[in-house]
Parts: sequence; C-alpha cells; structure tokens
Amino acid sequence: VLAGGVSTTGSTNEAKQKTESGEIIFEDKFADNSNKWDFSTNENSESVIEDGKLKVRVTSNGKFTYIKPPVDAEEVDLSVDAEFTDGDSMQYGFICHYKDKDNYIQAVTSTKGSYTITKKVKSEFTDLVSWNPSNSIKKGPDVVNNLRLVCGEGHVTLFINGAITADVLD
Repeated sequence: VLAGGVSTTGSTNEAKQKTESGEIIFEDKFADNSNKWDFSTNENSESVIEDGKLKVRVTSNGKFTYIKPPVDAEEVDLSVDAEFTDGDSMQYGFICHYKDKDNYIQAVTSTKGSYTITKKVKSEFTDLVSWNPSNSIKKGPDVVNNLRLVCGEGHVTLFINGAITADVLD
C-alpha cells in the first residue's frame, strides 16, 4: 500500500493477495493488527487500523509512505478499496516486485483522476506508464476507488474500478 500527497488521510477497508491459480494467500479485513503490519510512524506519516480500515495519514507536503504487506510473494494479484478522506490531493496505490527500498514497481493513482506505473531499479525511477488521465478514477474526497494490481513475471496490469487501465511489460 502506497500513499502520498499534501497532508492527507486515506484508508483501505480490505486487502487481498492471490496466487496465479486464484487461491487467496493473504487477506485482511482490518479488524485488528493480528497480521502484524509494520506501521512504523516516521516524520512523514502515521498509520493505524481503526474502524475496520487501514488508515494512512501523510503529514508532510510532497512526501510519501509505503506499507509492505506482511506476506512475501513474487507473483501477486492485489486488490484494495481505497478512500481519500482529507486534504487537498493525494496519490495512493501499490508496490509489487519489492526487493528492497531501492528496487520495486509502483502503480499510483491520483485523486485528481490520473495514474502512473513506475519501476525503481538501484534507486532510479523509470516510467512504465507516464501520468495519464483515466475516466475510471472517481475524483475527490470521500469516494471509494477499487484498485487491483496483477504483477506476474515481467508483466504488470492495473485495474481501476474494474476497468483495465494499464497492461505493460516490465
């Protein structure tokens, strides 16, 4: 789970990871933190499970935070309902193919109605999909967007509210 923006609060109410065969290997309805999410609070963000939601608050302008799910899998099908609840604007999404803080792929959506997919290798970002507008993204605060990211070997597909938004080779 990735969140960033300008002093914002967002939440997710369910997270799932599936295998290629569709078997769910991890699911969290956020009743508590029994799955041991790492909610390390730093100077840029605060995270908590509350009211059946994972809530992330980015407290510093122009900064972002990410929370790695408490399960490791190379090929995943991630799905989350995300809601932007406070602030001027926000970006949120997923990270997959995470090796370390300098090597991963991220798919990010904006509350202003656009998305991007980038690959970070040895701390250098490369756009797989540059920022693009999408009519599939519900804009503004207090709306829920269903985000789904399928990361296979050398392949990434982003769905927003059920629509295939991007399908790229990495």
